[in-house]
Amino acid sequence: MHTVFVTGGTGYIGRTLVARLVARGHKVRALARRGSERAVPPGAEVVVGNVLDSGTFAGLIPPATTFVHLVGTPHPGPLKAGAFQSVDLASAKAAARELFSLHAGESTSALPDAVFVGGDHMALAVMDVLRIELSLRIPQDVCVVGFDNVPQAGWGSYQLTTVAQNVAAMVEATLLERRQDADEL
Repeated sequence: MHTVFVTGGTGYIGRTLVARLVARGHKVRALARRGSERAVPPGAEVVVGNVLDSGTFAGLIPPATTFVHLVGTPHPGPLKAGAFQSVDLASAKAAARELFSLHAGESTSALPDAVFVGGDHMALAVMDVLRIELSLRIPQDVCVVGFDNVPQAGWGSYQLTTVAQNVAAMVEATLLERRQDADEL
């Protein structure tokens, strides 16, 4: 059975992803801060740790695991630039360093197949760590996927695989769901 390791598994996107992966038969390990363990959807294995200290979880990521990094600053914007730098980018880089350093010197078949990152800017940071610090080739050794489809994803030195999010449709779906929930009360 394929293992998927998810950081941010207790967040808005992470909870949904973890539940769907479990429903489809994947073995899911979800990183959660101490005190947040109950927020991990049923069926997933809870890994208690700190996303900013990869030593608290890296040893629990087996070879050939798909790693999904969804930790992020809620409602990012210019006023939260410091939090983005100190949490989002730092956690993405630390996770990539630790995850791939565990398998240094091994065949690339022992590496995770792919890294799915919750935002393109974090995915670009992960790509820098993998290519520059760890001398890995993307996509030959590992695939990196981001979400947002920011303009930098298409820069020649990155060519990041990214998922464009239709924010307007997401907002409409959320509002519709909330209206339906309110109607049921």
